[in-house]
Amino acid sequence: MPPRKQKNTIESIRKRFQKIEDMYRMEKYPTGSLVLDLLLEGGIPKGKIIELWGAPSGGKTTLALMFARSMLEHGKSVLYIDLEDSLTREYLERLGIEGLDVYLPDTSMEAIQTIIGTDTEPGLIGVYDMIIFDSVAAIQPDSNTFGGAIARVISQFLLNFIDQNRKLPPAKKTTLVLINQIRAKIGNTPFQQLTESGGYALQHYVQLKLKVDRVKLDKEKQIHIIGVSIPKSKTCTPYTSCEIPYSYVEGRLIKGEEMFMLLNFFDMIEKKDGEYVILTDPQIKLQIKQDHQLKKWLDKDGEEQRRVYETLKKKVEEYASQQG
Repeated sequence: MPPRKQKNTIESIRKRFQKIEDMYRMEKYPTGSLVLDLLLEGGIPKGKIIELWGAPSGGKTTLALMFARSMLEHGKSVLYIDLEDSLTREYLERLGIEGLDVYLPDTSMEAIQTIIGTDTEPGLIGVYDMIIFDSVAAIQPDSNTFGGAIARVISQFLLNFIDQNRKLPPAKKTTLVLINQIRAKIGNTPFQQLTESGGYALQHYVQLKLKVDRVKLDKEKQIHIIGVSIPKSKTCTPYTSCEIPYSYVEGRLIKGEEMFMLLNFFDMIEKKDGEYVILTDPQIKLQIKQDHQLKKWLDKDGEEQRRVYETLKKKVEEYASQQG
């Protein structure tokens, strides 16, 4: 092919596949945790399928509700599909979550059909910014729907979701968060003792997989350390992890613990004459010598603490833009 003709052909192909460039302009939503935003290099990717999986009482629902609260605070719409009937109004009020739409379907198949739509009713893809599905383990297929097998139901569901979502403009795409649980394998399986609902079908379609574990539970301080690792990702660096300090009693992140982690990560603090100094804001006179004292000070809601928080937020955003 002559060089001129080859150049024209390539240019025409690029115009036809202009949508490919949208992949590199992916919008991300804040998670509600700066440490997790740092791990995910900006936050929750818009229009992707995210799986939160782990053992019971690990913090999966807590993390999903933290996503929901952050989305609602930024003016986004969120639907929580509660197949396990686990949420209560009192619990949501304690978490400070307002404006969350909660749907309690009669069956799991009804929940799936509500999302993807039917021949007579449109679905919810493109209607909500985020849909949280709690949980994959509660899917009980109908014998007359999708062939009856759980893996086939999940496969058809996610194929439909991806197909409908990719046809939407970037601003209208829906993020799907799937909560899933670890299961013990039945039978003689010496190499891999654990599995998850949905098997390999789910793993093929998920673009971001977050493993959620309870790393530590401090009953005296009433703090739960949630460990988050990334075994699979198409939106950020995989095989990384972080720890999120959370108070179940107060229903919030322990910001002092989180900010202390980030101050050390970005080398923004050091000790001079035995006292901590915040290098980016030397006007703040701490007169603090111990780690626990600094964490307690950072956890307060004051003008100086908000300044430090905003500085850390900008640092996380700069880090995410460099990674992207």
